[in-house]
Amino acid sequence: MKQKVIVYNADGNSIRYRMTELEQVREHVFLGKRRSDTCGNQNVELVLCIKGVYFLEAVRAESSVRNESLLDNLEELSHNFMETVLEDEKFYPGYIILELFRHTGTREQLEISLEQREKIIRLRKEEEEIRRRNYEQKRRQEKERLEQKHEEDYRKTVETFKSGEHIHPEWIMEMAARCGIKLHPKTIHNIHRHCTLASVKSLSVNNKKGITAGYSLPYER
Repeated sequence: MKQKVIVYNADGNSIRYRMTELEQVREHVFLGKRRSDTCGNQNVELVLCIKGVYFLEAVRAESSVRNESLLDNLEELSHNFMETVLEDEKFYPGYIILELFRHTGTREQLEISLEQREKIIRLRKEEEEIRRRNYEQKRRQEKERLEQKHEEDYRKTVETFKSGEHIHPEWIMEMAARCGIKLHPKTIHNIHRHCTLASVKSLSVNNKKGITAGYSLPYER
């Protein structure tokens, strides 16, 4: 049989009535349109009828809707659907449910469902804000930890350099920047490309062909 069924539009934020061929599996439970997902699995629409209004309850794998206990539970739910929805404080009334209440419920029931929807939306926003703050706090803490580690590494590197041992050239450039010494771009380029280690006594460099074996060039302090 064909009936008008309340379904969501593709955007998920609006509803429409669609004529759908239904297969009755319980007094108030029907199977609707079949579709395949991206993995090729066959799904089917579960449709409930409440006080003569047909609406899409869910889309499930077709293999699961043949489960007798599932169908029995849906049939039982349809007998006191309105009361069950209103009593469940965690239930989020979507647009389809609101449309169902407009047609089959009282004005008071519709207002309760609208209030419940707004309450859940508000709680979700609060939870999202808490998660955002926690994320920002952890990000700041991690940034501070890395900065502290870098400062400690820099301090140790300076002491290593002062003692006459070799350090990586990146630290030489940072030391120069912190001391207000502006290096020529060509100097920076040559350091990046050729210098592998540096000390107060010598530089370890690679030749222009990029041979990995290095050699030392002594220079005056």
